[in-house]
Amino acid sequence: PKFYKETVIQDKYDELKFRDMLRRSEELRNLPKTLEIPTADTLHKDTFMLFFKLDPKFRKDDEVYPAYRFNKEVLSKAVKCQEYRQLRNNTKLDEVNSTIATVLFTKTVIAELLRRNPQLPNVLNNLTKTPLNRAKPPKFNVPISAVKKALQQTVETMKALSYAESWGLEDAPLRKVSPDERLALANLLLNSEKFKKLMTLVGKFRNLAISTKSRAIRKRHGDVTSVTVGKDLTKAVPSELAKLGHPLLKHEVLSRLANGKILQYETKPKDALGKGDFVACVDLSGTMNGIRELWAKAVVLASMLTAVKQKRRFAIVFFSKTVKDVFVFDHHNRPTLEDLVRIAETFYGGGTNFVDPLEKAMELTQNVNGDILFITDGICEIPDDFVQKFDEFKRKTETRLITVLINAKPSEAVKLLSDRIVEVSDLSEDARKVFESLQA
Repeated sequence: PKFYKETVIQDKYDELKFRDMLRRSEELRNLPKTLEIPTADTLHKDTFMLFFKLDPKFRKDDEVYPAYRFNKEVLSKAVKCQEYRQLRNNTKLDEVNSTIATVLFTKTVIAELLRRNPQLPNVLNNLTKTPLNRAKPPKFNVPISAVKKALQQTVETMKALSYAESWGLEDAPLRKVSPDERLALANLLLNSEKFKKLMTLVGKFRNLAISTKSRAIRKRHGDVTSVTVGKDLTKAVPSELAKLGHPLLKHEVLSRLANGKILQYETKPKDALGKGDFVACVDLSGTMNGIRELWAKAVVLASMLTAVKQKRRFAIVFFSKTVKDVFVFDHHNRPTLEDLVRIAETFYGGGTNFVDPLEKAMELTQNVNGDILFITDGICEIPDDFVQKFDEFKRKTETRLITVLINAKPSEAVKLLSDRIVEVSDLSEDARKVFESLQA
């Protein structure tokens, strides 16, 4: 009988798609060299087929070389997991997503299996050298928990990829991200754990920032000046709203609503908050390392999405003992993915100094009615003369300072400087407090 190394049945079309992705993706090409098992030469191909094909099917065990039945066992365990079915929603007949999922899953699952069984390469190597007529049917006992763990990590990274792909496109014309761009972005995620974690947090906080902003807008219609006619149901007078609950009268109201003739309040809009520049100062001293750093950066990036959409100039000031890096963006100069990776990877350590970043924030604020967001977990002495100087700057420019303290209490100087102080103790729950303060 004929034996195969490939365990998933393939046709010429599948083969063509796989070869095309081998040509375009360096990560996929190099994958077998990085897996450290002798059956890696076809594992990446089988995995790609399992994600890509419309209805993937396995070969029978007696059609597969004994050592390569290990590949089949790993993938057979994968198809039983809910996470695999979740991934298939995005990979089926999509060669780029299938390539990304293949690289992510295969690297992760083999690393986990080697961690649990360091002798696995030797076992497989011996099987490849054993003549077929003397080889006993192997029992690999691949733990499904290892496979499930790898699939879960793949799902998380694919979500982060989705957030990064859609970065800042909410108000832009829809565009199709090219396969090569998506592969390059996937490589960034594969090679930067911090970037992956940051993008996942940004996706969560972006939705939170948008919902908080929507509630603030609903609360800020303006001052009522008279009654007029129109088609804004949110400003309708109570009698019109009452008629909507009547089975006969509601049709008449809906007809007038369609023609812009319901009675509604005329309002004088209140000034929108924060029309000016937005400067975010982020403490990257030693105690901020880890989840605090990522949380702070995610809050800032989620805030920036809203600010840039409003055509506000946005600056990020990273500091520890001194100001180290400054990023400036606006509606025409939006952050690139390279900027986001650099923001994710930047960290300093060391001590904390509040005066330098606030000086830089004053320098960067070029117009009135701006916001300065200052995030730290530390306490620092601030000279009285600087407090007076900063207070005068705020009065002249009508700029607000919102200070976010992570597991810290405000000093008297911070109380004097700040228009609002947000004390954060639970990083998983308290991001909303920051967005509410920015919209208040």
